[in-house]
Amino acid sequence: FFGIIWLVQGRRHRLRQDVAFARRRSARRSAVSRIRRSGGDPGGSPAAVLSAIGGYVADRLNLPPGSLTRSEVVRLLAERHVSPNVVAEVDRLLSDCEQARYAGLGQRDFLELARFAQRCIYILERERF
Repeated sequence: FFGIIWLVQGRRHRLRQDVAFARRRSARRSAVSRIRRSGGDPGGSPAAVLSAIGGYVADRLNLPPGSLTRSEVVRLLAERHVSPNVVAEVDRLLSDCEQARYAGLGQRDFLELARFAQRCIYILERERF
């Protein structure tokens, strides 16, 4: 019993003290939240999905917050030995977002893009990088 309390307290302390650890731990939750919030926009926002994926990668790698470009995200994932299939999926998602940004999307299309983005995030969660 006391061992469990000790572990929980240690984790709480680390989350408060280690900012990089806290960012990595909350990366998925933050990205999914950003994607869901953007779904409330009329027609959704592919730019918000791009930003959420870039923010997710930045949080996982403890990089300065801000928008990573598509090429930076792909390069960073490849450099960290993420599975080539996963990198290709993420690149496809980001490409779809860039195209949708300029072509426009209906609500249904945006929902499909948002689901694809969330699936990519969950796949990335299983990767060690």
